[in-house]
Formats: sequence, structure tokens, C-alpha cells
Amino acid sequence: MPTSPAAIRPLQSQLVALFHGYLERISGMERRGEAREESFYPLFADLLEGYAELLGWRGLRVLILPRKTNGCLLDLQVRRGEGIVGYVEAKPPGTDLTKIAETDQLQRYCSAFPNLLLTNFRELRLYRGKELAARAEIGRADAGPLLDLFWAFAPPATTSAAELAPRMALRTRILADRIRERLDEDADLQGFHEAFSEHLLAGLTREGFADLYAQTLVYGLLAARWRARDRFDRRIAAESIPATSGLLRDAFRYISLADPSPEVAWIVDEIVDLLAHSSVREMLERSGRRGRDPVLDFYETFLRCYDAGLRRRRGVYYTPPELVSYVVRSVHRLLQTRLGWRDGLADPRVSLLDPAAGTLTFVVEAIRCAVDEARRTAGGGVVPALVGDHLLRDFHAFELMMAPYAIGHLKMSLILEELGRPLREGERVAFYLTNALEMEDLEQSPLPGVAALARESLLAGRIKKEARINVVLGNPPWSGHSANPGTRPDGYEPLQEKGSKWLRNDYLKFLRFAQAKVDEAGEGIVALVTDHGYLDNPTFRGVRRSLLQTFDELYLLDLHGNGKKKERTPDGAKDANVFTDVWQGAAVAILVKRPGLPKRVARADLWGSRATKLHWLEEHDVETTDWREVDPAGPAFLFAPRDAALEREYGQGVPLPGIFPVHSVGIVTGRNAFAIDTDPAELERRVGRLRSETVLDEVVRDKWGAIDKGRCRLEEARRRIRADAGWPTRLRRILFQPFDWRTIFYAEYALERPRQEVLRHLLPPGSLGLVAPRQHKEEPGALVADTLVAHKAVSAFDINSVFPLYLHSEGGLYGDGRKANLDPAFLRRMADRLGEEPSPELTLQYVYAVLYSPPYRRRYAALLRTDFPRVPLPPGRGAFLELAGLGAVLISLHLLESDRLDRPGPRFEEGSGKLDGRRDFRDGRVIVNAEGQAFEGISQEVWDYRIGGYQVLDRWLAGRSGRALRLREIEDFRRIAEALRWTIESQRRIGLLWGAAFQGSWGQECLG
Repeated sequence: MPTSPAAIRPLQSQLVALFHGYLERISGMERRGEAREESFYPLFADLLEGYAELLGWRGLRVLILPRKTNGCLLDLQVRRGEGIVGYVEAKPPGTDLTKIAETDQLQRYCSAFPNLLLTNFRELRLYRGKELAARAEIGRADAGPLLDLFWAFAPPATTSAAELAPRMALRTRILADRIRERLDEDADLQGFHEAFSEHLLAGLTREGFADLYAQTLVYGLLAARWRARDRFDRRIAAESIPATSGLLRDAFRYISLADPSPEVAWIVDEIVDLLAHSSVREMLERSGRRGRDPVLDFYETFLRCYDAGLRRRRGVYYTPPELVSYVVRSVHRLLQTRLGWRDGLADPRVSLLDPAAGTLTFVVEAIRCAVDEARRTAGGGVVPALVGDHLLRDFHAFELMMAPYAIGHLKMSLILEELGRPLREGERVAFYLTNALEMEDLEQSPLPGVAALARESLLAGRIKKEARINVVLGNPPWSGHSANPGTRPDGYEPLQEKGSKWLRNDYLKFLRFAQAKVDEAGEGIVALVTDHGYLDNPTFRGVRRSLLQTFDELYLLDLHGNGKKKERTPDGAKDANVFTDVWQGAAVAILVKRPGLPKRVARADLWGSRATKLHWLEEHDVETTDWREVDPAGPAFLFAPRDAALEREYGQGVPLPGIFPVHSVGIVTGRNAFAIDTDPAELERRVGRLRSETVLDEVVRDKWGAIDKGRCRLEEARRRIRADAGWPTRLRRILFQPFDWRTIFYAEYALERPRQEVLRHLLPPGSLGLVAPRQHKEEPGALVADTLVAHKAVSAFDINSVFPLYLHSEGGLYGDGRKANLDPAFLRRMADRLGEEPSPELTLQYVYAVLYSPPYRRRYAALLRTDFPRVPLPPGRGAFLELAGLGAVLISLHLLESDRLDRPGPRFEEGSGKLDGRRDFRDGRVIVNAEGQAFEGISQEVWDYRIGGYQVLDRWLAGRSGRALRLREIEDFRRIAEALRWTIESQRRIGLLWGAAFQGSWGQECLG
């Protein structure tokens, strides 16, 4: 406000007095030793407000921000009326502000808060964005103009998502911190937390709830800003959330209609102020005109800024629009051609549900598809009636996460307004915050959060239990360790299979839910995007059988892109996933139930780069896909092309359990970080601390991870080890990964699954066992072992089993009381072929050679992935002995006992010997640290050699990263590299012998 000339002289003297008095009070506090930074805040706040009053800046006030957190250390908020002028970041007197200005923290603040005042209570620095706009000393002439500049700031309008998203993300993190702090003191927040944890997300932590609730509030504010075209504040925000928008309205009462605590209010007001100066409507409409989903586009930008790992941790991945379009258009066409509903998704008989809708991407695309069909056939005038009489009534969706739920409601507001049919008074979108897999309704309750959830649950329950849903589509969560442990895919017959825990994968539960809904309706379509594992994984044979029984036509599009399996295209090029940052391969299942349709199973495979796949999906649908007929047959019912003759040929071999009947999966510790180590001395020290009477439980629990979960509780483990005089004898050698022997504390009270009944047979000196997985995702892995074996010793992605060669009686564990672990029927067949029963050692050697045969692996690659390997009987004694001889060579190499390893070729160059995580292969050298120190004399073929998905040398080095190698380890690495070189040579010799012994493909004369 301008100051008149007559007032200048007395004003100047008043300002001098104001500054002088302030500095005197600062000095007085310092002299009294009041050095805490917070002690100076009121003095600085009085200075700012006093200066504003003298200059006539009305309505300006300073708020000292309560309770700093690591996420936000800002100290004061300066307001003008309902708006926010800026912030003050204060440091103790005497602090060097130049150093503070260089910190990452201040740079973040400058990026997020465009009018920031940095002070040490004597010096002032004003930042506009990342630029230093002015600096001054309090009491000098330049202090007044700097404060004028600070007070006069008007926030610029934010016009782009790229600019708004990071600013919102930072503020949302601060809000989450504040909500977490308030949980113990705020009954409303406690009610929401308890309701969400008990009824939606089991085990939801305080941090997880605060994160979820903060995101929901911020996205609700974004939706409210889109609705409010003019002024915007907390009250207007609450009024802009429709009463019919379910739980969102109740969530907003906390920040809008109630009186939130100061710790929360200031950051909510900051977010409101940011949105008030943002052209949200224009921003979203502009993004939509460019052909993108404006809401989802903004959300993904926001998530990258908010927490780049959040999406991965929650297992939530947003479906590419091209894939969504393929699924929706395919459903539309099949409704027309298979169910005979001429208008497809626009037909009023369609009752659609997305059970895990996320941000409503599939439902919105289905609405667009139905509207396009109606416009094409009946004209645009029918659209408002179609929306009101069919789409709002018959298109349903469920979602478990609050933030996508809030975003989905915003997205529906956008699409309905675009279609000229916004929600009317009393209407709501049939989008409910609920767990689709939970069928029980919540009891009504007056508690905050529970009451709102109960209302949602009641409405959603009517759809789950009463609605005749005939179209189920979407992309449900993929999680091998289910987020819904209390529910199960009922309806499947028990399979009596090991590994059946994967039937608890969330996507299978949603698939079963969809199957049940369409089955109830009598006809309909299921179209889900899922992990592609169920197409040919042997564990899911019951799933496949059930789908074949329910549906008449099954269209299965394998999108591949499995990063875990490192899939490659048929021509050898890299194969990409259609999702970003997803390791599992993907698939689309489109399943049609219509009594009278001929049974049909069709499969197609899509290979290539992500761009190639997305372009293909955009250009095709179910009618234009080049399908191949598949004929699934028991017992596996694989949804994959079959070679019946090859299956019969391979099926005549003997499976490993038919040779070595006693077997078990390897050891599962449940706490590798405690129970296993590459350094025996370190493990012994760790176990010693567990035994110690002076080390507290909390120290052990914090330092060594999840020791207190599962069957072995910390208190009981400590009691038992203190009473265990023989505990040092339990430090045993274990095969942890290929050629990677470590030390395990092998005590059943410290391990989740010690597998003692079978693995005790590998404890006596000289014992041998074969290790192989039942199924695998890469090439088949197999190793011989003379030690204990971990559960993933030879297969990176699958559990392996251990087959002891000999079984030892309890009394003869270290004596002669042993018998061969060989099936008598198998030995009789071998005797018929060889003229006598082979010894156990020769049998193992022969089997080992077969498992390492390159022709065997190539010819039966697909079949080897599905179950334990089948071993052919030898064509004669000569071939048997020759192959067994090569198997013996491999066994001695893999136990590092061969005399071929006495003078290994690789050498370790001079240096510190410390591994820092680098493992770079260049020109025959494996570089292991920043010094450039390397193991030299290793070929590319040896470096790349893999067993069961493990790149052997790379994984061995990775397991010892962060420390210097000991002398014994250096020698071991050299010998392992040499063993791999000889393994490759032995495999070549087996391949040559194989061709001569079996004369091409195996026939009846070979497999008998």
C-alpha cells in the first residue's frame, strides 16, 4: 500500500525502532543462553507482523508451524486473508546461510514453494523458485524493500501437469507425515485407520494409512477444484464433493467441515492455495485433447514424484490404453457375435463389473465404446438417455485402494460432463470402495470410517450377491503372496500338489470370482489381463480344468515379456513387457459362456518390443487376431500347443521320483539374514549374541531381521539355544546357490522348515544327493550335493527338491546302516536293459549325464518346464557306461573334487580384493571393483554360464559384495570358473555321445 509523503518521516523512525528493538531482543536471548532455534520464532513472527502493520498491509498474519517432521522442516507460514503469501525457513543465529542454500533440502523447498524466506534471524534471503531474488541484513536500509517484495508476492497460475504434480507430491508427503503424527490423538483418524485396517487392507500400518489417506484427500481436492470454477477454499472443496460420492464425502469432513488440528490445517490450506492458483480444468481438458487419459496421466506423473517405488510395492500397474482398448473392443464384438446382442456393450442386457477397477480405466473405455455404438446406430441424441438409463445403472466397479477410488470418481465426472450428461441430484457412480473378494457386509457402526465403509459395503454387497453380472473385465492385482489371505479360490478340486500356495495368487482369486459371476448369470464374458503363468504352469492344472468346464470359448493371448525368464522372441531378439517396470509376463483371457456354442480353445502369442506390441493391440481385436487352436488334455490341461507324439515319447521316461523315491524340497530358513552367511565366523558371532544373556531381545530383533515370525519365536529360540550345549556342531555347510557353499545354523528351533526327515541323509561324510526343481522357468537346473541344500539352490525362480542317494538309519547315521534310495521297479527295468542292476553310484552318474545333455534339454525343453525330468532308459550297457562315465566327470567337477581343478587357469590381479558391487566382463576379465581389479583368463562362455536361471559366477560374486575376499574364496572362485569350463566341454562330449547312442529322436527301442 502506498505511503503518503507526510507519513514517510515518522514511518521511517518507527521502522528503525521496530528493527532495533527486534535485534536487541535477539541479542538478549543469546546472552541468556537461549540458543534453541524455536525460541526465536515468536520474535521473528512479531517482526514480520509489526512491519506489515506499519506499512498498512492489512490481513497479514504469521503462523508458527507446529511439529516439524523429516519430510518438512519449514518453520513459519505467512498468510494474507485465506491465501498464503509464503514460508520462512529459519536457522539458529550465526548459521552460514550460503552453506544452507546449497543443501538438497533447501533446493526442494525452493522448487515447491515459490516465495521462500531464508533467515538466521539477522540475515534475510528471499528466493523466488530456485533464484535468489534479494538478500539483506535486518536493520539496514535494504531490509525493508526485501520484506516489501516478500509481502507483495502473488502466486503465479500453475498451467501444466508437469509443473503441478511435483508441487502436489511434496505437499502430500508433508500431509502424510502430519496425519501419521496425529493418529494417537485424533479419534476421527483412528476410526478411519481401524476401519481400513480391519475391513479393507489387513495389517495396514500407520505409515501406510497416512500415505493412503493423504493421497485420497489431495486427489479429492483436485476433483473438487475441477468442479469449482471460481473461488476455492476448504469449505468450497467440501461442497464440491457430491454427497453421493461415497466415502470421499466422509473423508473430507475431517479437513473441511470439522476443525482440523493446526498440524494438519496449515498444509491442507497450502494444497488448497496451490490448487486455487492452478487451472485444473483447462489442464485436464488439454491433456484429453492430445488423446491421453488426463486423470491417469496426471496420477502417474504425481506418483513418480511422490514415491517412485509405491506402485511396485503395492503391485498396482496401470494398464496401457492400447491393451484396455483391445480388451473392451473384443468384449463388444463377442457380445454381438457370440451372445447375439446386436448393440454390444450398449445393449441394456449388459451388466458389467470391473472387480479391481483402479482408476476406472476399463469402465470408462467401455462407456466410450457403448456410446460410440449408440451414436453409430441410433444417433447422438440417444447418448444422455443411454448414460442415465443403462451405463450409470448397469456398469459397476469395485476398488480396494482409496487414492485410485478418488481418482476414479474424478475421471467419471470428466467423462459424464464430456458426454453432456453430468450426475444429477441424488445420483452416484456405481463405484464402491470394497474388497471384491470379501462377501460379508460390514455391520453398521457410528464410528468414523466404519460407518462410511459400512454404507459402501452394503451397496457393493447387493452387486456381489444379487446382481446378475454377465460381463467381468479388468486388470486385477498380480501378487503371488496374496493381499487377501483370508479368501481363497473356492470351487477348485484339491490338487494334492506341492507349490499349491500359488493358487492363492490374487489374480486367480479374481478369475474365480469372475467365473462364478458369469456362471450364475448363465451366459456372459470374462475378459481379464493377468500374469501369464497359469497358461502352462503345472501348478494351475485345476484352474485350467475348471475354466474348460465353465466356458465354451476360451481366447488366450500370451503377451509374454517375462523379465524373470528373460524371454526372447522366436527370432532371438529381446522380448519386452507391455507394462513398464513389471517382471512377470502378461496375458489376456477372454472367456465366453453361451450354452450351445461349440467348445473351442484358441491361443495367440505376441512378441517384440513394447511399442510393437502396443501398436498391434491398438490395431486388432479378438476377431482379427490370428488364433491357433489348442487341444488341452489331462492331466495338465495346458493352454499351449501340443506335440502329442513328442509327449508320448518323453512320457516313457522315468520321472526322478520314480528313480529316487525319497525326496524333499530344500531348507527354508525364513530368516536367511540371520541363519546363513558366507563367513562362518560372522555367523558364529551372530549365534553367540542370540545365546547371550546380556544382549536384549530388541537388539537381536532389530539387527537380524524377522527372527520373531513363523514357527520360531525369538523368546523360545533364545531359551533353547542357551540350553543347547552342542550348538557349535549345528554350524553346517549348505549349498545356497550353484557352486555357492555357505554356512547355516542348522537348528530346527531357528529355521522355518529344516526338512530334517530327508536332509539328515546328507549329513554323514561322503553322502550324495541330486538337486533338481519340479518345474522351471528357464533352462532346467540340476546339481549334485554332498551338503545340506537350500530351497532355491539350483533354480532362481522355483523351489528345488533334494534326492538323497542313500538313506541312513537313525542308529547308523555315521556307520554302515544305509540303503540305496532307488525304486525297485526302476532297478528291475534297468536290469532287463543292462543284464544286471546298476550300482547306486552308476545310476546317479547316468542320470546326471542325461540331465546335462544338450540334445535332451533342447528336444524336451517345453516338457521339462512342467514337472520333474523324465529320464530315458539306456539303449544298452555300452551307452549306459559311457554316459555314466561322463556323469562321473561332471559330479567330480561340481563338487570341486576333480584333479582337473588343481591348477585353475583364471588369475586374480593385484588390488585390495574388496568387492564393491561391480561385476563387469570385458575381454576375458571380470572387473570386481572401482580399482579395476579383475579375475582374468575367463571366457565369455564361462562368464555367461547359467544353472537354473542363475548366472553362476555373477551370483557368486554378488553374494560377497561389500567386503574383501578371503584367500580360500579367491581359490574357490578360480576353481569354480575352471569347473564351468570343463562342464561346457563335458556337455559337448555328452552331446556327441547322445547322437551315437540314441540315433536321433528317441523311439520305442530307446525308451522301452
